Amino acid sequence: MSYLACVKELEKQTQEPDFGTAVPTFGQFTEYVYWRAAKHLKHTTRDLYEGYLKNYCLPLFRDAPLDEISHADIQWLISSCPSESTGRKCRDVMSSVMGCAKDTFHIIAVNPALGKFSYQPKVDGSAQQGVVLKSFDEISEFIAAVMDDRPNSDVAKAVSVSLLFGLRPSETLGLDACYVDFDHDKMFIKNAFTVGKHSPSLETTKTPASTRELPIYPYAKQILLQFPEITDGPYIQNRYGRRAAPRVVAKKLRCLRERVGLPDVTLESCRHSFATSALKSGMSVADLAAWLGHKDANVTLGRYCRSDFNSLQNASTSISESLFGKPDPALTINQMAAAQEFLSNLGKSLGALIQQAA
Repeated sequence: MSYLACVKELEKQTQEPDFGTAVPTFGQFTEYVYWRAAKHLKHTTRDLYEGYLKNYCLPLFRDAPLDEISHADIQWLISSCPSESTGRKCRDVMSSVMGCAKDTFHIIAVNPALGKFSYQPKVDGSAQQGVVLKSFDEISEFIAAVMDDRPNSDVAKAVSVSLLFGLRPSETLGLDACYVDFDHDKMFIKNAFTVGKHSPSLETTKTPASTRELPIYPYAKQILLQFPEITDGPYIQNRYGRRAAPRVVAKKLRCLRERVGLPDVTLESCRHSFATSALKSGMSVADLAAWLGHKDANVTLGRYCRSDFNSLQNASTSISESLFGKPDPALTINQMAAAQEFLSNLGKSLGALIQQAA
């Protein structure tokens, strides 16, 4: 096909479709209208939506008129998804498309993707997400092990920043040297280095609330000052002086863990490790939400406020001490001695019974 023919074909494809009086189908609306109206989407979000539309939404709703898709149909889509996470993402995509049809073009009166839905049970995603460190002591030990094995490397710097400040991986690798101010002990989070379908790109943060200013506290400053000083360009650079790529850093971290024998901590779980440790150290949920760049503290509550039996046991001890006071140490020692004596006598009695039976 000649160049002129290609141009004419492109012009023909970009003409506004004429749906007549009939309501367009989901496939027609998505192809000819939605993607043009969704130019504000970041390329990473667009790539994500394209994948879920192609694999899950369009096979079910391609030929369905928009006004015939109901809440029950969306529930059918969610129920057919292989996991809870996939179901939620498919609902988000359908809500975006149907919301565009309702609010922007007024084709339908109600967005059927809104409201409550039933999802499949959640599965443990720790194998993919990575191990979460539960305290700042564990974080310090992990950073020390990484620094001992790969001092002054991009992976050591990325792990340190992620664990010490709880940044998203894209925010960690999107840092510029000018945004790390050791003179005033401040760190400015303004960029995100994200991986799209084709290549990484530097963009604004995920949400407006994610653009924030964090204090560089003394311990974090002590760690970061051990790395070579960088005054211009990306704060985390590879050996060629360019911005470190997310996939390369993740691969280096995986190799380092296997070589040293460290827990399977990833750049993704570093953020969760910081949040978990901060909550256990006494930081309020409101302060943690602001630190992590969450607009709504309920997001912080839902993702990071998890309890286990040990946490509940410690909480019960605190309640007991508040109500009845701390136990007398001497009494506790006497109780332990009495328990040990009881167990010793019980062992002797059982031994005698076994010998008699033999």
